[in-house]
Amino acid sequence: MAAEGVISNKVIETKTNILKGGQYVPDSGKFYIDKDLFKEVRIPEHFLLSDAETGQVLTEFKKSSFEIPYKSHKIYIANVCKKLGNSSQQRMLIDKVMIFFPAKVFGDKYFGGITKQGMIEVLEFLRDEGYLIFDDVIKIYKGIYVKDLDIKIDRLLKPTDREQIDEYYKELKDRFNGGSDDWHYFNNKKNGFGISCWDRGKSKLKTPFFKFYDKNAELKNRNNIDFFNSLSQELREEFNKHFVLRFEYTMKDNNFFKKHELSNRLEEILEVPQSKWHDVGLWFLRSAFDKPTRFVDFSKVNLDDRTKMALILWLHELGKSKGAIMSLIVALGKDKKERYRQRIRFEKWWSIATTPNEYTAEALARVERVSKWDRFIGLS
Repeated sequence: MAAEGVISNKVIETKTNILKGGQYVPDSGKFYIDKDLFKEVRIPEHFLLSDAETGQVLTEFKKSSFEIPYKSHKIYIANVCKKLGNSSQQRMLIDKVMIFFPAKVFGDKYFGGITKQGMIEVLEFLRDEGYLIFDDVIKIYKGIYVKDLDIKIDRLLKPTDREQIDEYYKELKDRFNGGSDDWHYFNNKKNGFGISCWDRGKSKLKTPFFKFYDKNAELKNRNNIDFFNSLSQELREEFNKHFVLRFEYTMKDNNFFKKHELSNRLEEILEVPQSKWHDVGLWFLRSAFDKPTRFVDFSKVNLDDRTKMALILWLHELGKSKGAIMSLIVALGKDKKERYRQRIRFEKWWSIATTPNEYTAEALARVERVSKWDRFIGLS
């Protein structure tokens, strides 16, 4: 597939589902609802999150949540209690219900992300099971606020692109402006293939968490193979045809939504246009990666200059020193002014041709590869 912008219009339509390649959709999140909106909440009291703002690490958060089986997956719910004020003041208690689930609970519709209809199905299931008692599901839906929202986009590439992506990750590592402990590269059977930047549990505006990974490998590992096998044959075949590269970033808390002038109400989030999610994604990427500065733009070096650089390299490889080659080129000037210009030109040609030697075949391929994938993900 040609390297385009961040958003691709390619959508694979099947008889029963859509594999949405090139579209941003919500993948999972923690959904908060005021208890006052319910007639009754029947969540065991010991499943309590003490503060809605702390953003627990996912594994710790799950331990404090009540686990409910749902369509071969799990929904987590909990009571949330937040106290405002201190001991010397009258304290105000805020009670909420928190619901967490990934879009995988929707089976084949997983790749379309969390939708209004999907959320309503989950709420009605929790009502029918007796955990949340209410009359008007739309009223509840309109009262949902979000934290830890993952936004994903799947890119459908050729299997042969995987090797180029692996090389591109090495270039991104050199351009990453975080610490070495903040950069995570993985390429093994257990974790799959990809990179992640910073820490999901500690994500802040200065260190925003995101990742790229091979969705094929992730779906076919031992933790997810049952889910993959449960997908329609048509959808599995589409996955087997492509290298599916997923880019996923996390809107950690309301600071992220405010930063991008977005509401954290689910109803409004689901109306956000693709162009906005695209811009937010670019912000995540540009927070992490500097533009490449050590590569020369091959397109801006004309044929005449490239020819002279090739001759300089050839003479140098034959054993001629820099001084000897420069003397030859400078001597071509017919007067003092021309010889000065020749010296300046030589320094330019020598620098580009030999330091850092971009114009060998291997280096040229690297420049072109980095430029291609920078354009593809939106960094240039």
